[in-house]
Amino acid sequence: MDVCSRAEILCIQPSIAVLKLKHLDIVDDITKFDWLEPPSNNSLQETVKCLTWLGALDSKTGKLTGLGRSMAKLGLEPMLSVMILTGQKLHCLNHILALAGMLSVVQNIWWRSKDDQSKQLSDEIRSSFIRDTDMGGDYIVLLRIFLEWYALGDNKQRRKAWCLKHMISWKSMKMANNFLRELAYQINPKLQIHFSELNDELIERIVRCICAGFFQNLAISNGPIRAGYQLAVGTTDTMARLHRSSTITFIQQLPKFILYHEILNINETNFLTVICPVQLDWLNKSWLDALPRSPLQCVFESYTFVNIGPALLLSLVGKKCRKVSQLEEQLHVLFEVDRTQSKLTIWGRKDQLLYAQEYLQQSLDREREKLRNELQEFEIIGSTRISLGAGAQPRLALVEDEYVKIFLTNLPKNITEEQIQEKCELYGQGKLKMNL
Repeated sequence: MDVCSRAEILCIQPSIAVLKLKHLDIVDDITKFDWLEPPSNNSLQETVKCLTWLGALDSKTGKLTGLGRSMAKLGLEPMLSVMILTGQKLHCLNHILALAGMLSVVQNIWWRSKDDQSKQLSDEIRSSFIRDTDMGGDYIVLLRIFLEWYALGDNKQRRKAWCLKHMISWKSMKMANNFLRELAYQINPKLQIHFSELNDELIERIVRCICAGFFQNLAISNGPIRAGYQLAVGTTDTMARLHRSSTITFIQQLPKFILYHEILNINETNFLTVICPVQLDWLNKSWLDALPRSPLQCVFESYTFVNIGPALLLSLVGKKCRKVSQLEEQLHVLFEVDRTQSKLTIWGRKDQLLYAQEYLQQSLDREREKLRNELQEFEIIGSTRISLGAGAQPRLALVEDEYVKIFLTNLPKNITEEQIQEKCELYGQGKLKMNL
């Protein structure tokens, strides 16, 4: 028997299937549809919520809105459809279509060899597309790449040479261009593809389109880069890190709020790809108000303990920071240890930060008192020792090749010089000088 291809409805996202079913007036209540392989109830509920927030479904009747019908005709992922349709409204459709083309191949744009030199070169090339004034992050970087490639015209050799120089996949760029042209023809067969130069005003309109489509992909910074971001929706306190392909990793000060395009799960760790820094007032206010917890309440603040001293810092975090993970779990904050400057920075939500600050301050005070009172001895050279106390400040130090005075008291009257020499030799060879 011939193998039949899998039914199309089993191969598309539930959100696209829901739009198509409602657009064809097949069913009003999507939960009553007789699916070949039904999605879970939770998946369907989340799909309906997502489409409602995007404006595709009426919040009261559940029927398709005018925007929803336009989205169904495009047949794309709903968030991407809203971004494109908003670009049409804000008169930047061509640039948004080019961006959509790049997003369709975003995982395969860059190529890099395994050697360290090639990796470094790839990072330098990616960072060269960043501008200080840009506010669109990876989205605008992708768009700038396409515009430079497109400006070379239809000369295949020039475009290939450009791709080789910039370590970019020629095939991916070609696929992005084909996606752009097919989508443009679908929207308007007479649409002329041309691009004006990027400027701040145009970039702002493009970012508004991104926010209109992807506002539900909001993530909030946890402070230090290693801590990554927490997702605004989904499981409580779901964490993710920036993928290494993001140009945001080249920025010293990470943005507090970002929108991401996709989440990749690699070795059970979530990574965010294609990042756009945003401000909360750019996003859907009704959706923000409906979140279980305001993003502003999720922002991590920091507090730094300065001039702790190496001994105190060591007693608090342990050798090789072995105590840090236990303290982070106990206090629900994140630690940054700077041994060179004897600094400790903690990151957390405001209420957690205040408690952790008080707890650590009390711990430091206790350890400081211990160091003042206790006396320790550490062997330095041979059997000679140095005494440490009063905050681990050295009181006596022996420098190699220097002499140490040895005072012998209560010696018997009949002791000989040879016997005294023998006793002193326990501490090394030296000169004997007797004061009788």
